[in-house]
Amino acid sequence: MVVSDMEKAQILHALKSNFNVDKAIVDELLGQIKDESIRLNFPRIQRGLTAEENYRAIFSAMPWIKNINGLHQEQEGHHKKDYQVPDYSLLVEDSGKINFPLLVDVKVVSGNKESCELMIKQLHSLRAYARDHNSQLLIAIYWERLGYWTHNCVRNFGGKKKNKINWAEAIANDVSHVLSDYSFVVEKDFYRRAFFSKNKAEGMVSHKKYGYFSEIFIGTDPKSLKPYDLVFSSAIDSIFRGEELEVKEVPGGVEMLERFSGMRIVKVSNWLVNFLNLWGFDPATKFDERRVTTLGRIAMVELSHELDFKVTYLIPRDKNEDTEKLFKQAYDGTGVMRDYYSGA
Repeated sequence: MVVSDMEKAQILHALKSNFNVDKAIVDELLGQIKDESIRLNFPRIQRGLTAEENYRAIFSAMPWIKNINGLHQEQEGHHKKDYQVPDYSLLVEDSGKINFPLLVDVKVVSGNKESCELMIKQLHSLRAYARDHNSQLLIAIYWERLGYWTHNCVRNFGGKKKNKINWAEAIANDVSHVLSDYSFVVEKDFYRRAFFSKNKAEGMVSHKKYGYFSEIFIGTDPKSLKPYDLVFSSAIDSIFRGEELEVKEVPGGVEMLERFSGMRIVKVSNWLVNFLNLWGFDPATKFDERRVTTLGRIAMVELSHELDFKVTYLIPRDKNEDTEKLFKQAYDGTGVMRDYYSGA
């Protein structure tokens, strides 16, 4: 079996991700990659591979994605001049409960960079692959400094060579909600009453000031709050900042009432990224055979329904042939499709 240099880089990345490997061994294995462009760019390739893995963990938690399959890109060399295999093939459920295919290529914009730029040859070969597989192609971009994912149609890339998009353009033309990565509009105040114990019991999580979380109650009326598990409280802490209205000593600990106010828009994947960062979880972490991303997403959606957050579907600012086709596939005959045509 002949292994390409890119496959060697992928194997080395997997080795580093799953085992404690001495730097000397990594350097020795890296030295066996003959292609200098791959060897010298291994840190960038590794970042991209990590982004691909995180993409799978986060977006497999989305309910409309019915299948997400990594395309391993093991092409014959002479085919690469015409085609580049994207990172993932997806089956996505439309508004009529019928699945349609999508192809997704994952990119990461690291550090403080503000634009994502595709190589011209790569762009053409990705589009050729999508065209001949009769599937729409989306570019999934992780904006590292924002902790934010966008999905963009290729025709929304601009510049002289039509291969570049900045973060503002990407967000204005984001079509992630097609994958059920929609946004919630938060307009109403909501409240959390928490009881903190002075004594830690198994499974308790500490608060930086008041002790250990014992009981949590959440709702829009401070006089009739409902009990929730800690994961719901963590979902709140990962994206909202509360105002302490009342703190008092009670038998065995402390009771605190907080108010969360101010209008904001919260996107599910961004909420999940913040949730993972709050806990320091690897996106692939599982509890009882379920990814932590799935558990977090379920808590966020349940909480949003309970607190009367409104779901919103962004209409791309710059509509084109790709966006229209995608919206028809996902939302044909719905209010979202009517909003697309009316410009709402």
